Amino acid sequence: MQKYCPPILVGFSIMPFVDPRKCVAESARSFCVAAAVTLPIASVFLIYVALGPMSVAWQILCLAAVFAPVGLFYQFVRHDVRIATFCNSIALIILGMLSGFPASCQVFYTGRGFPFVDDWLATADALLGFDWRAYLAWFDRHPGFDHIARMAYNSIFLQPFVLAVVLAGGKKATPLYELIVAMALALLVTMLVALILPAIGTYDHLHISAADHPHLSLMTGGKMLAPIEWLRSGAPDGTRPEMVGLISFPSYHAASAVLYARAAWHVPWLRWLFLAVEGLMLVATPVHGSHYLVDILGGIAVAILATALTSRLFGRLSGGDVGTRWRLVGARSGGAVGAAQNG
Repeated sequence: MQKYCPPILVGFSIMPFVDPRKCVAESARSFCVAAAVTLPIASVFLIYVALGPMSVAWQILCLAAVFAPVGLFYQFVRHDVRIATFCNSIALIILGMLSGFPASCQVFYTGRGFPFVDDWLATADALLGFDWRAYLAWFDRHPGFDHIARMAYNSIFLQPFVLAVVLAGGKKATPLYELIVAMALALLVTMLVALILPAIGTYDHLHISAADHPHLSLMTGGKMLAPIEWLRSGAPDGTRPEMVGLISFPSYHAASAVLYARAAWHVPWLRWLFLAVEGLMLVATPVHGSHYLVDILGGIAVAILATALTSRLFGRLSGGDVGTRWRLVGARSGGAVGAAQNG
């Protein structure tokens, strides 16, 4: 019988205060690593949000309390890898997304003393030879392509759940948990950068109006200015404007595209579809996310950094290569099971 590391209940979530290297099962060990990294980050986000004018959708966040107990039961009691990985990952994704979105908006409240850096970002685009207005005009001339690209852009919140279903169903727990940790780290880095380098985005900085794109229905467009001004004013009493993705540099959409493609690469029949979707997401992000080209490049750099940190974390906390350094290789003779460590 395999040995599993015991979790400790903390509220509606699980914080495994154990050494992941002592967990024999790969899925259990990977979950311990993911929870030990993701839950503190989400907790920091929630505390951060509580200190400002933003709020958390607690009624939706409670969904994590539905999935977490089921996942823990099948992880540590019934030992069903598919159900455990799916439920645990869904709980962590919900917690990360619903704590991260208001926290990412609130950086404009906390960093309201820092000046906008749009001039720098626009200058960097010019040095790279990127003409943002011409890029927008091309999209406006090709509304059919824009419709497809817009769907890819909007899929940022759907894709983690699709990957959770596919990777959990294929018993690929480690790539899924690595994705969740990388998403949390990427968002944390993105927020820290945006805190001191705020920007209002291309549409407001370049004074783009609806007349400049008569055939496009934009996701963000000029919708960033009102909530940013509200937050930077110190969030006075009154009606809160509609919140959209406010961070310009670096682009979390771009970071997500890289992380999703990397996770999907573990599934041969899915990798090329996701690669195409992520390519479309990257292409659509300047137009539908009010982003400069350097925002996209910055987001890709953040994804590379988050991937490197995640690989390092899983390697160290798991005692080496997850799935090979600790592996159950023996069969019990006379009722005993031996766990051999491959050095």
